[in-house]
Amino acid sequence: MMIVSLLNFRINDVVSGAHHNICIGTTRDVSKTKSSDEGKGKETIVFSWGDNEFGQLAQEGDEFSENPKIIEWFNDKILKKIDCGQNHSLFLLGRTITY
Repeated sequence: MMIVSLLNFRINDVVSGAHHNICIGTTRDVSKTKSSDEGKGKETIVFSWGDNEFGQLAQEGDEFSENPKIIEWFNDKILKKIDCGQNHSLFLLGRTITY
């Protein structure tokens, strides 16, 4: 199944729980990128979609989300790893911080 809303992103990691999904993607901010510094200007973006009954999407409310939504809280964070359980999600920031 193609997820059209993710076509403009390079998806680096996808994990799934029983009824929800989390993925990490990157996009290029052309305003920060010069031709001489290839690879700079990328922004990491975390998406979630699916069942949110237990807050596993890290989104407000408990409604099911059919399409990926950006988890805004992670916009200025360095995310090392993501994982999902049946009804929960794990986000590892740096060496010891989890959310």
